[in-house]
Amino acid sequence: MMDLKKLLALGACSFAFVACDSDTKNLSETVYCDDAGTEQTCVSDDAGVETCVCPGVETDMGAGGEGGGGTGGGAGGTGEPPAPVATTEWTDSKTLVLTISEGAELGPYGFGFAETGNGGGDGWDGEDCIEGDNDGYDLCHNVPAEGVLTLTSVHPDEGGSIDDLEESVTTLMNGPRAPGLTYVLIRATEDTNCWSWGHNPQKYIEALGCNLFQ
Repeated sequence: MMDLKKLLALGACSFAFVACDSDTKNLSETVYCDDAGTEQTCVSDDAGVETCVCPGVETDMGAGGEGGGGTGGGAGGTGEPPAPVATTEWTDSKTLVLTISEGAELGPYGFGFAETGNGGGDGWDGEDCIEGDNDGYDLCHNVPAEGVLTLTSVHPDEGGSIDDLEESVTTLMNGPRAPGLTYVLIRATEDTNCWSWGHNPQKYIEALGCNLFQ
């Protein structure tokens, strides 16, 4: 699967995943569209605002109807895709399963969590999908295309070690620590969006502009 951080970068200027130029809102690093290294094509509208997209992806510049403009008039943009339907379940003390039952085809998705309710505010955040906000780790788990991700705990209480931590395969958390976890699901497309639930969703609402998962 393509590197999640490259996918996040396609629409992440308003979020905290990558650095952006404050004047143009363009990414300050090269964004690749695929594993072959295809770069984005950038075009400017009449106002000089630049939009960068991958080859074959249409923009909505000037797509509005007569007198409307943008996405607000005539046959403008189609709006954001619907939010996914997802659940998390610790099937036992060392197995976490994320299931996207609706909307998996609208991905790719990244999945992460922060230990906001354990450790007196100094819990584990090495798998929280926020770049630079970690414990020396910077993980964001890739959700398979079918929408089901299974993570196996390598917490010391489960006989594991942080040395066994592997993105999209293992986690340092375990079932007994689940009540203190805050989860985030990120749809890494051009219309990047994210949803948070669990112990303290406000963490991701403030940090990434996420929606509260109902």
